[in-house]
Amino acid sequence: MNLASEYLPLVSQNIQVTPNGDTRFHHGEPLVAYFEVYAASRSEQSSSSVNTDVRIVDAKTGALIESVTPLNAISFRRPGSLAIPIAVNLAGDKLSPGLYHLEVNATNFLGTGSAARTTYFEVD
Repeated sequence: MNLASEYLPLVSQNIQVTPNGDTRFHHGEPLVAYFEVYAASRSEQSSSSVNTDVRIVDAKTGALIESVTPLNAISFRRPGSLAIPIAVNLAGDKLSPGLYHLEVNATNFLGTGSAARTTYFEVD
C-alpha cells in the first residue's frame, strides 16, 4: 500500500510544516508547533474571536517558560474549511536542556474553552 499518495501537507499561512516523529530536539534548533482548531459551525469559523493559548512549561518544576497567548486563530483560517491550521514559531533557542510540555487550548467567541491538549518533548 502506498501511503505517500494520501499525504496532505500541513500548511498554515503559506508555510508548510514537515512533521517530526521524534520528541527530542537539539538545543538551538527551530521549534514549530503545528495544530488545528476546529470550528463547530460556519458562524463560529467566520467569527472574529477564536483564540488559542500556547504555552511551554518546564515538566519538572511546572514553571512557565514561554507563552503565546492569546493568539487570534481567525487570522489563520482557510475560507470554507472548519479546520483552522496554525503553525507557531517557538523560542527553541531559549530552551535549556530538559523535559518540557507544550499546552494548547482554544476559546471560541462564546468564551467556551477546549480542554488543554498537551504533548511532552525534550531538548538536549
